[in-house]
This record gives sequence, structure tokens and C-alpha cells, in this order.
Amino acid sequence: MQNILKHISKPKYLLSSFGGVLLCLVGFTWLEKTLGLSILDTLPSYDLAIVKQNMIGYGEEGRIIYAWASLTLDTLFPLCYATFFAGLIVLLAGNGSLRWLSLLPFILGLVDLGENIQIFSMLVQFPQITEYQVNFASSTTLIKHSIVKAVYALIAFLAVYALLKLLIQRFKKQGT
Repeated sequence: MQNILKHISKPKYLLSSFGGVLLCLVGFTWLEKTLGLSILDTLPSYDLAIVKQNMIGYGEEGRIIYAWASLTLDTLFPLCYATFFAGLIVLLAGNGSLRWLSLLPFILGLVDLGENIQIFSMLVQFPQITEYQVNFASSTTLIKHSIVKAVYALIAFLAVYALLKLLIQRFKKQGT
């Protein structure tokens, strides 16, 4: 595991995974423009009425496009951002005991993949979707958004930590 973390924190892996994130974001922009509505993944939460309204708004062709995007684009996206964020966390944490926090983006990616499966199911089962199914998917989306905020906060904390560590080392070097 340490070897994998060491590799994903190298600049070439960080740049390639970040490039993947950017390409996926372009794909999501295209998807939402094609559908004419926001995708469920981006909403903070939703209920049966919102899902039905969006599903009708997407239309049959839009639901098929969104379902394919869920299986392809929205599978690639968690792999790219989990790799990027984990590599960034390893880079910022250094060789210290905080490296284990790089697992959080992978947990986020797994939650996101679970959410994608639920959304895919609703897209292909529409109009036979249940309130329980929608509530479960919405809860997963809410959990995903909460973990995203935690990952962003963690990266900000580690960036400050790494900067302070660097400044302290420089001051110690100048003092001797």
C-alpha cells in the first residue's frame, strides 16, 4: 500500500489524475447541457417529486444518455479524483503519521460509485421507482457531499501544515 501511495503522489501521476478530473468535468458539463437539467449527483438532496420531475425532463433519450454516463464517465470520475486527492494528501502529509488520511478519498470514491449504481437503477427503472429507493439514493448523495467537504478541509489543513513545517525548517536552517 505504501508503494502505491508513493507512486500516486509523484508529479506525473498527480498531473495525469488531475487531467482525468478535468476531462470528466468537461463531460459532466456536456451531459447537463444535453439533458437540459442538473444531474442528480450534483443536487444537495432530492425527493421522489424532484426525481420524477427530472426524469420526465430528461426524456427517454436523456435517461439513456445519463445511464450510460453513470456507467462510464461517472465511474471514471471517482477513480481520477480519488487518485488525485489521495496523492495530494500523501504529498502534503509527507512521511509522517498523517499519510493514512489518504484513504479518505478512496472511501469517497466508493460512496460515489454506490450512488452511481443507485442513480443508474432509477434511470433504467423509471417510472417504477419507489420513495424508499429515492430516499436511499439521496442519503448516499448527502453522505458523498459531506465527505467531499471533509476532503477539501483536510487538504486545506494539510497545505497549511506543510507550509508551516517548511517555514519552521527554513527558520531553523537560518538560525544555525
